[in-house]
Amino acid sequence: MENQRSFISSPVGLLKRHSLSYSQLINLGLNSFQKEDGVVEKIESLSFLHNIRITLDQLIETKIFFSCLKGYSLSYRLYQDPSIRKSKDLDIFIPDRDDVLKLSQILISKGWVSQGEWVNDVPRRNWFMDLKHELSLFNPETGIWLEIHWELDAHFLKFSQAERIRFGSKYVEKMEVMGRVINVLRPDFELIYLLVHGAKHGWFRLKWLLDIHHYPFHLVDEGQFELLVKKFQAEILVAQANELLTRYFGKGFPITMKVKAPDYVIKYAGMRIEGKIWDSRPSLKQFFQTLRYDFLLQKEPWKAFKRVFLRLGIRPQDITEIKLNAFWKYYFYRYYSLLKRKVF
Repeated sequence: MENQRSFISSPVGLLKRHSLSYSQLINLGLNSFQKEDGVVEKIESLSFLHNIRITLDQLIETKIFFSCLKGYSLSYRLYQDPSIRKSKDLDIFIPDRDDVLKLSQILISKGWVSQGEWVNDVPRRNWFMDLKHELSLFNPETGIWLEIHWELDAHFLKFSQAERIRFGSKYVEKMEVMGRVINVLRPDFELIYLLVHGAKHGWFRLKWLLDIHHYPFHLVDEGQFELLVKKFQAEILVAQANELLTRYFGKGFPITMKVKAPDYVIKYAGMRIEGKIWDSRPSLKQFFQTLRYDFLLQKEPWKAFKRVFLRLGIRPQDITEIKLNAFWKYYFYRYYSLLKRKVF
């Protein structure tokens, strides 16, 4: 426990790897830095928010439905200040894939630049969108990165077409921030989303756990939250968050669940948070550590096997590299390309 306290009481690494802001460090009682650094960060944040407003005006003008994720809107919900929580881009969710295409075409016509892989012809584009769940656009004029998501999570938060049609009325509410009225996730569902996002990445950024620690639980309908936990089978995620919050912030998750998180799920996240495992070139050992973690994180373990099968069987890049006329052929191409690159 003493090592855990020393880890959280030191600002080393919290600013960079864990992406916390100076304002958040002050909230944690950490003041061992120059005040000038905090002023510079605040100025940069306000400049970023100015460009976010410009981006929002462009998005709202299209009349295409979107909901903001995390970022400045979450900062406003947590701290009543959109500049407190660090953010490098704007993440939005669009439940209708056709709207994703419409929006990207509109923005590209306005000077935005598409980043990364993409496929234009059908049906390859549909196959690609089944595997890759976001599109990155960059605005060279404002310096804003826009991440357009059409899946919130492919394993825990999977929606049917009927649920996608009702998504706006069921999971979204309006929020006024920076003079704009935007769509944001409803508190009970946003909390589920934050748990899923943090858990699937092993909570390697303490910022994501701090979002839960500072979340305004008085806004959460506890009954609705518990129904959503059961619907998305997120009981282990709540139990995991409770253990981690208690370990690092001394206060657990206020809504308790009967399910207990496996010990390794806690251990793995702790190692990720404290930088004890995982680097830019993960080893085979780390691969199996992550596989074990994914397996134990799921209430239905077969979903973890499905995730691994997709990882090993086919990548979005395979669809951009070669044109085939049937989706199943890409599984054979995947192994052929591995042999070609690694052996021949």
